[in-house]
Amino acid sequence: MRIITILILMIVVVLNGCSQTIPESEVVITTAASVAVTVETTEQATAIESVTLAFITQAPQSNDNDNYNWALQLINSRNPLPAGYIPELAWIGSYNGSNREFDARAANYVLLLLQAARDDGVNLLLTSSYRRVVRQDENFRDWFQMLVTQGYSRERAFEMTAREIAVPGTSEHNAGLAVDFNYRTDTEHTFDRTAEFAWLRDNAHRFGFILRYPNGKTHITGISYEPWHWRFVGVENAAKIRESGLTLEEYVGVCAGDDSVVTAFRQQLISR
Repeated sequence: MRIITILILMIVVVLNGCSQTIPESEVVITTAASVAVTVETTEQATAIESVTLAFITQAPQSNDNDNYNWALQLINSRNPLPAGYIPELAWIGSYNGSNREFDARAANYVLLLLQAARDDGVNLLLTSSYRRVVRQDENFRDWFQMLVTQGYSRERAFEMTAREIAVPGTSEHNAGLAVDFNYRTDTEHTFDRTAEFAWLRDNAHRFGFILRYPNGKTHITGISYEPWHWRFVGVENAAKIRESGLTLEEYVGVCAGDDSVVTAFRQQLISR
């Protein structure tokens, strides 16, 4: 099977002029059931046993991004998800015995990225992907309460927490469009100095992912630098964003919005 997969990949490369970027319109994994991926995770490594890929050779559409506008959805404190939003999900692996899921429209690209990293000898751990809003709420409240216990005022604790954890319903994890790699490992505070981060920096855009919260951009994104947090935006968009150095907010031209969700949640916590 691996020999056949390699031969298919070689044919696709030839057909695409040896390009190392795989356009969305040329990569299809027909169904979740057609992908056989086994992830055995320890604190040291993720082993992907096999990935079965199905390719089509039809010509790319004239403007591939027309089909990937959904991947540019801005999700932040001023642009929350619709109440009750739950994406269609697909399984992408596991971490410490827990399943990891992603938006089904982009799950293919996570699998391709993981396989490419493994082929290059790089171990990427799926420490977080899709996260239910209820779980987001728990994470926020736990961090907030920890800071209050440490002596911070409730107002200051909320402000500090919101810099580290998105308010429920305003997280890209709640949309199933973001992955945290190798977070909560021994590289938690030094991930941007690892081979894994270097590989993502140089290659993630080929699979449609961007570093969502870059260093020095907190005043725009509202979130502190997170070298482990990578967001799917589509291959063409990712290449443009990487080349421009823009944040997603700047790229889509939306730096405002309605902060009523955050305001209501803040009032709920600090008024107790």
